[in-house]
Amino acid sequence: MRNSKNYFLFLFVLFFLLISFELILRVSNYREIIYSNRLSFDLINSKKYVLSNNSEVIYELQPNFHESVESINSFGIRDKEYPFEKPNNTTRIILIGDSVLFGPYVKDEERFSEILEKKLNDVSRNTEVMNFGVGGYDINQEFGVFKRALNFEPDIIIIHTYTNDAARKIITRNKEIYELFEEYYFFYDSPFTEFLLRNSYVFRFFSHKSTLLLNLTNFIVYSPNFEMYKYKLMKMKEFSKEKNIPFFVVFHPYLEDNLTETMLNTEREYIRIFKDLNLTYLELRNNYSGHNFSNLRIRDTDLAHLNRQGHKVTADALYDFLLSQAKCEEFS
Repeated sequence: MRNSKNYFLFLFVLFFLLISFELILRVSNYREIIYSNRLSFDLINSKKYVLSNNSEVIYELQPNFHESVESINSFGIRDKEYPFEKPNNTTRIILIGDSVLFGPYVKDEERFSEILEKKLNDVSRNTEVMNFGVGGYDINQEFGVFKRALNFEPDIIIIHTYTNDAARKIITRNKEIYELFEEYYFFYDSPFTEFLLRNSYVFRFFSHKSTLLLNLTNFIVYSPNFEMYKYKLMKMKEFSKEKNIPFFVVFHPYLEDNLTETMLNTEREYIRIFKDLNLTYLELRNNYSGHNFSNLRIRDTDLAHLNRQGHKVTADALYDFLLSQAKCEEFS
């Protein structure tokens, strides 16, 4: 009986302390959710991004935004202007993906989408390659973009996948939208994570501190949802088939030759999904293998983003891939 009283007393004290801590954090307006020594930012504080009315994409590029080497058109994609209605005798290819496709730190005309468009127009005139890449997007957001992109009457749709597209990157959908990077995947990822982040300052506090601890110990938390990724990819394939639009996947690997076992398994899992869904896909590692990976990176420590040479190599690979596809009669 005494032990039972002690147990309930302990729970009462713990509950009291948590409530008190919650009030203290609310009064102090504790706002830290995620921290990274390398890169961490509030997307909404960047003028490049705006909250989206589409709950699937969550945020999007600011229409008509121009800064440095990047130009966003009136629709909100980093590309030139396009009418919704496709011009006559025009082949329109749409690329959907995240920041690797978006092409940070290189000029608009240096990206592989623009280079590919030029190469294809040398063979078949009136070809448009539209780049719908947005930094930080995962497969859920790309699915939302896919449905919007259908309004542009594409002849071909290509999903450009990087190794973290199956992982959760966005951890809240209110005005505090934070992006996670592969070095710092969210420790408490669960169906209740989003709700708790919005409503519990204590949860935010311990999330932040646990991430700091993982950073200090160099422990990588990686929690991809491959089942969700596979499901969304399957739905895109089904929609494309219904509309008789050729649908391909381009898999962008880690820009590294000496992969850890975790990295190897991650790449293999994506390839397994493509095969399970009977998708036509291009695995870019085969095309990059003839080059020094460090010569393709935008920065030496960046295993994702391409420099000008990397974009050119990718454009050449995509060009050869499209010409090799029997479905792409426009380029034969």
